[in-house]
This record gives sequence, structure tokens and C-alpha cells, in this order.
Amino acid sequence: MWFLSNLKDLIGNSDELVFVSDRKNRNENVIAYLFPRAHHECCVWHMEKNLIQRYNNASSIFLFKRAARTYRTEEFERLMGQFRRTSARAYGYLERAGFPFWSRALFVGQWYNILTNNNAESLNSMLRHARSLPIMCLVEHIRHTMHKWFYERRASATAYSIVLSTMMENELRTTFEAGTRLRAHGLTNNLTRVGISNDTDIVDFSEKMCTCREFQLNCMPCVYITRAACLRGKSLYDLCSPYYTSEYWKGAYGEAIYPIQREVD
Repeated sequence: MWFLSNLKDLIGNSDELVFVSDRKNRNENVIAYLFPRAHHECCVWHMEKNLIQRYNNASSIFLFKRAARTYRTEEFERLMGQFRRTSARAYGYLERAGFPFWSRALFVGQWYNILTNNNAESLNSMLRHARSLPIMCLVEHIRHTMHKWFYERRASATAYSIVLSTMMENELRTTFEAGTRLRAHGLTNNLTRVGISNDTDIVDFSEKMCTCREFQLNCMPCVYITRAACLRGKSLYDLCSPYYTSEYWKGAYGEAIYPIQREVD
């Protein structure tokens, strides 16, 4: 409560916020109380570990991983039907947790393809030795590490002149190359059919949507969008969320982290 109250003072309350956590009621209750407009999702990795510990069924684990990550609601329903036939008890556990709580296809809000709380786990790993230090030394260790990270990443972002950040530029290039193998046909001024044989999807640039739903959920062009954009002469960069741009990357590390001055008695 104390930590999230201070966080709320800094970032406010918005329906664009999404919290990712393990499945603990105390997290859910505090988030709902302090951030009523925000959305809360469960880390898919933690849900998988819970299933392994409680039910340990390899087939159900495989189906869960596919169901949690699919973009299509009809595919989610098909996979969960198989899951229920495989393990009714495990299905009940996921149903009680709430399908929208861990399903990408059903979640209300914008995940931006972040399905786990790996960032928090990485910080925990970084602090595993420093936790035994006195509290002031621990805080200084965190401050020094963050100072180093911000300086290095700010320098990398400043030296980068491409539209998207490094990771997203590579992802867009890979998606574009995969899209070149697909066929695209214009249906109307706005609609484009993209795919091979009967395995096709419809792209509608006027509504900013693709029937595969990956574009809407990730705010990043999917293979169908990239192929349709080439046919229609549209810029792929214009179809990417501004959060993926190098400008936002620079802004994320724009502030300096200063050392704490020694107190004077």
C-alpha cells in the first residue's frame, strides 16, 4: 500500500495503465483500490508454474501456453475446450482465476506483448546479494546501479538515429520479411485480403485493424499488415505505436539520477 501510494503520486491513475504481477490477492486488492481505472493482469509464467505444481499434466501445460498467448478469441475458445477435456480440475482453477486475467485474447487493456513480470524478476536477481547489506547501503547500491543503467542506455539511445528502437526495428524487419511470402489482394478501397490459399486475414487501414488481432493488441504491424501496407503504399513506421520509437526510448532515460548528498548534523 505504501509503495503503490507513492507510485500513484508520481504517475496518477489512468485507464492506459496495466499492472503485471503474480497471482496474489493482496496485489489485486491494493491495485483495485488505488488505481480503479487501471488494468491488472497475471504473469503467464507464474500461472504456468502454479499449474505445474498443482496438476503437473504436460498436455494441459502445453495447451495453456498456447491459449494464453493466442490473439484470436475463437482460437482461445478452441484450445480451452481441449484443455477442459484434458484436465477438468486444472480448467476450474484457470476459470476461477478469470480468463481475461491471463489470456491475451480476452484481456481488457493494452498489454503491448508484455505477458510476464520478467523485469521485476531481473531486478530481484540483481539484488540477491545486496539484500544482506544494511538498508542505507542497499539503497545506495540500487541508486548506483540505476545511475549506471540510465547513463549507458541514454548514451545508446542518443547515438541511435533510426525511427524505432533497436529491438523494435529488428522485429519490424523480421515481420516484413515474413510478410513478403504472402499474397495481397485489394477487396475495396479500405479492405485488403492477405495470406496464402484459404489461410487469409483481412486488413482494414481505415479501422486500424487486422482480423488476426495481433496488430490491435501489440500496436505493431503483423505480417498481414506489412504485406497490405506494401500493396497500398503505406509507411510501416506510421503504423507503429509511438511508444516503440527511438524518441520515446530516449525520453525513458532522459532524466539523470543524482547521488544523495551526505546529511549534515
